[in-house]
Amino acid sequence: MSQPAPTNSAQYAFWYLLSLVALSFTATSVGMILYQVVNKYVPDLVTNYSAAYSSGAIKFAVSSIIIGAPIYFLAVSKINKAIVSKMLSLEAGIRRWLSYFILFVASVTILGYLVALVYSFLDGELTTKFMLKAFVTMSITAFIFGYYLYDIKRREAKKNDSVIRYSAIGAIVLVLGSLVTAFAIVESPAETRMRRLDEENLQKLSQIENEVRNFYSIKKEFPANLGQIKSVSTWLSSESWADKETGKPFVYRIVSENEFELCANFRLDNQGQKNEPYDYYAQTWPHSTGEACFKRSVIDLSGVPMPEGGVPVKMRPIQ
Repeated sequence: MSQPAPTNSAQYAFWYLLSLVALSFTATSVGMILYQVVNKYVPDLVTNYSAAYSSGAIKFAVSSIIIGAPIYFLAVSKINKAIVSKMLSLEAGIRRWLSYFILFVASVTILGYLVALVYSFLDGELTTKFMLKAFVTMSITAFIFGYYLYDIKRREAKKNDSVIRYSAIGAIVLVLGSLVTAFAIVESPAETRMRRLDEENLQKLSQIENEVRNFYSIKKEFPANLGQIKSVSTWLSSESWADKETGKPFVYRIVSENEFELCANFRLDNQGQKNEPYDYYAQTWPHSTGEACFKRSVIDLSGVPMPEGGVPVKMRPIQ
């Protein structure tokens, strides 16, 4: 009489649960990258925020895949080797229960994606975007369900199982293809650093603008220089009106009795195709590479003093 397989339930429960977590990160991230490809190349002027292109989402997805995918393939490899070597029986309860649990979690996740997709469509998203994202979601769903349903129903542990082998090859190609696509469209770490430095400068300019307005509301005149702002603001230091990396101070000048101008040097252009929708600074402080000046007014067109944080009047590059 044959001996039962020496199943170590705790060990294989660990590998199954680890594969579940890694699969969740990997599959979700692949879908996230493909969603962002659709958002980038099928633009919609009236789309909502969730359907707008986001380089941050791609960077998070790439990070998740780099960590999650190798762990997933390792865990699945351990499980399949145990099945082939008879260390884990195909009929083992722990295997069947956890395989169905993986399918359950995948089902819940996919349902959430589908609900979000339908909501976006009903909220006015382009039909083309909806159809492409639905295709991405259903393709990933079919791949996951196809593999695990086959794995649950198979009754023979073959060393060279063609379905398992081709599924692994397909998964690796999909993951690597997603990574290559992500690296092709997302900005490099060096560009990200430069953009963050530019955004920090814009934050400082916005603070200076508010302080100049505050000074004007109290003194009824513009400060002759930024140092005079300290008479009404104790927190604004000299570091607040200079580039952190280069130390080059921003330029402040009075244009007229109602207008002033702030100038700074920028490393990147925050306009154009690479700029993400709903970027506050891109809309209120648009600039090109190099030096740019932003004109601000303390009155609106009716002659009434503008409230603190008013909208920009004009931007022009320094000649």
